[in-house]
Formats: sequence, C-alpha cells, structure tokens
Amino acid sequence: MHLLIVDDEVRQVRSLSAIIRRVKPHYTVTEAYDGETAWNVIRQQPVQAVITDIRMPNMDGLELISRIRSVSDDIKIALLSGYSEFDYAKTAIRLGVIDYIVKPVSYQNILDVLGHFEELLEKDRQQRKLRKTYEAALWRKVIHGLGGREEREELEKHSLARQPGLVIVAETQQPDKRPYLPDLAADALSGAGEAIAFADDVQSGRIVILAGHETGRWTKPQFIANVSRRIEECLLPADPSLVAGVSSLAARLLDGAPMLYRQAILALEHRFYLEHAPVIFHDRVQPFLPAAPGGRPDVDAFVQSVLKGDRLCVSDAVRRLLGFDGADGGRHLDPRVCRNQAADFLAEASERLRPFIGEPDFGAWVSRHREAALRASTRSELRSGITRWAEECIRLVRNVQQDKNARIIQDCLHFLRQRYMEDITLDKAAEQYHFHPAYFSKLFKEKTGKNFSEVLMEIRLENAGRLLKTTDGKVADIARQVGFHNPAYFIRMFKRKTGLSPNRYRQLAGRGTT
Repeated sequence: MHLLIVDDEVRQVRSLSAIIRRVKPHYTVTEAYDGETAWNVIRQQPVQAVITDIRMPNMDGLELISRIRSVSDDIKIALLSGYSEFDYAKTAIRLGVIDYIVKPVSYQNILDVLGHFEELLEKDRQQRKLRKTYEAALWRKVIHGLGGREEREELEKHSLARQPGLVIVAETQQPDKRPYLPDLAADALSGAGEAIAFADDVQSGRIVILAGHETGRWTKPQFIANVSRRIEECLLPADPSLVAGVSSLAARLLDGAPMLYRQAILALEHRFYLEHAPVIFHDRVQPFLPAAPGGRPDVDAFVQSVLKGDRLCVSDAVRRLLGFDGADGGRHLDPRVCRNQAADFLAEASERLRPFIGEPDFGAWVSRHREAALRASTRSELRSGITRWAEECIRLVRNVQQDKNARIIQDCLHFLRQRYMEDITLDKAAEQYHFHPAYFSKLFKEKTGKNFSEVLMEIRLENAGRLLKTTDGKVADIARQVGFHNPAYFIRMFKRKTGLSPNRYRQLAGRGTT
C-alpha cells in the first residue's frame, strides 16, 4: 500500500509515519505537512490511502478530501484530528471518509485503521479482478469477430473501448511464465495509458493486450515509442523469450479491434524471419506470400549434388528453398508454408537418396529430421536443421560408396537407369555381378530397402511419366519403349503408382490424349 500522511504538526506526522513503517515495512509511506503539498503528491503518485488532519493552513483536510474525490473514488481516507464535532463527521461521511481518528491516537487505533484500509483495498482488488475478467471475456469475443450488439454495448461502458488504441499479441516460450504475463503486461502498459491484458484462448502461450492512447497526454509517435519501451523494459526482463507483435493505431479501439488483432498476429508471426526483434510493428512488415516466387529447388539436381558431395550446390539449394536468395523481393512465405515446404522437400529427397545412404532405420531417421523442420521457430533454426540433414546425407552416401557391396548395388542401379527398356531380370543382373540370384536379391533389398522388381518398375514408370509429359507418342508405344511387353499391364501399374491413367496424367500435364 502507498499511504500518504498529512498534518501541519511535523512531529505528529513523523511519529505516526515511524510507527506505521515499523509495523508495516512493506508499505510506502509519504509525508506532507500541508494540504497543497498533499494534493501535488496525489496528482503525481499512485497513492492508495490517506490519513489527513482536518485543520491545516491554506487548504484544510475537508477541502483536500473534496479535491481527491473529484479525481478518484478509490483512494481510502481516514481523518486525523483533535476535533470531534458532529458537523465535521457529517461532511466526512458525505465525502466517503472511512474512519475518524481523534487525537491522541492509540497504537491499537492505528492498527485498526490500517486493517480497515487493507480490507477495503482487497475488496476493491477483487472487484477490479472480476470486472477485468468480465471485460476480458467480452474483448475475446470481439477480437475474434464473435461479439454481437450485446457485447459491444457492454464494452461501450468502458472508456478503453471509446479511445484510440492498438492491439499487442505477445508470445512466450516459457510455460511457467504464462499465468503471470497478463497481469504483468497490463501493469507495464498502464504507464502508457489505460490497458487490459488476457490469455488468447485460440493460441496457447499467447496473450492479447489492448492499450488506449490518451491523446491529451501523448502524441502518436510518443505513444508508440512508449509502448515499445515498456515492453522492452518491463516485460522482457521478466521473460526474455517474449516476442510481441504490435498493430497500427485505430481511431476507436472497439471499432477496429478485430482488424488490429489480425495485424498484431501478422506482425508477431514475422518473428520467424526477424528473430532478433523482440517488438515487431505491423507497419514494418508485409503480408506473407502464398508460395515461393522462384519455386523450390529441383529435387533431382539436389540429389545429384549430394551424391557428388558438392556442398556448395547443396548449400545454394538450401538457401533457395528457404528464401535466403532474395527472390521474394523483401516479402516472405507464411512460416507454416515455409516449414511444410522444407519438410516435404526433405522427405522427397531422402526417399530418392534411400538406395545410396544405407541407413538401417531409414523411416525413423527421416521422421526425426522432418519433425525438427516442422518445429523450427525461426528460419535460421530451420536452415540449421536442413543443413544438418544434408550433411548427414553426404556423410552416409560417402560411407556407402566406400562399401564394396554397396558400390555393386549402386552400379546395378546405374545399370537399371541406363538399360531399363531392355529385358532385364533378377537372374540376369545377379549373373552380371557374379552373385547367386537369392543372395543378390537379399543384398539388393538390404541396401535399397526395396525388391529388385520394385526398383525396376519404379524406374520404368518414372521414365514413362517423363515421356507422357514431353512427347506425343501413343501409350502402347511408350509402354514398349520403357520395357513393358503388355500395354494393359503397363496402364494398370501406372495407375497404381500415380492414381491416374496414362491419358489422364498426360492431360493434366497439358498434352492431349493418344
């Protein structure tokens, strides 16, 4: 409690102040020796309770109380006087004085008054808490576009709704801080003007702050600077992981709240790219791109770079994949799209590299890297994760290339890619590499994760797809070109792999049917 003691008897004030400081060391006690000085303290400091004498020069106690009541009904007041006339008591009651203390004051009398102060202030706190809880529930509906006429009429009763203002959405990575952040944020922003804060029930870990702009107190640039400073000086020391997105300023907070909330969310989500900025303003960011302007890197070219151990080309592909090449013109992909695109590229490239990397628990290995990509909180973190995966691919490929049997299987894969259109069988391939067919089949499955016939089928179908997209040849002719003797069997296998008939596949690629 911040308590103000007012009396023109200096010894009385100091004696009373010393006693209160001793019994209530957590109080802030301020002394004033006349009404004018006390009034200046009231205007400049957050006083919660006043003990004042009645008769003082220049401004007596009743006039001081009258001025206090002109600006606040919440400050608790007790009169201190040697006068006990009924007229004084009647005026004091009308002005909301809660206690009347007759000098000389006893120790127990002081404790009783302080206890009365604390009881009433606690009731006020509980009532404010209930009002804020109710007001926060109304604002939650409004910012999410769910508030109707009834909610708006209720909020119109609160001055914050009628003020110019902005919305802040802040997010913390520390779960233990989340219960305390709304109160801490409201206290921090109240120094810039009226404010309310509450947990966002749509996104866990986020809080919403609505801050009013008192135009008579701050210019617009001063208000914006004050908001930023209070976040950085009051909230960040308590939670260094906190990041805040700040909307533009609306002429009337209630009317603009849903739009301002969306602006603050957009600003906050740019933390994925602006990872060293604790406060991000909406007017300094642009809407996200729906897709990468330059497209993603070619998977086949990336796979070849990994197989060659060409780290420079691999690094360039990762930069392009995540938009570090500047092709976006200053705008960025939606972080969710960026993470998903990177995770899908990783999964597809891993599958293409599977025959060459020899990872025994391949599925778990890919899942681990893919999930890390989807969890990345910043683009730099995502880049580091994709780079680690690419380095692992290069290392695993090199290890396999150093293995004799693996080299044989690699050579066989190269042979299949070059001669897939011929009449190739497992027996013929095993004979070429001087293995028994059963052992060669087991070795092939161990190194590639697939049967010999599956790989040959995939290669043939992959090349059939290429020919369907790039030539006008008949389906039956293409089937024979890639090694199928029976066009009907080719059509059945192609549809099983792609979900489309060859003709439909060709149509979707922009070519006619044949």
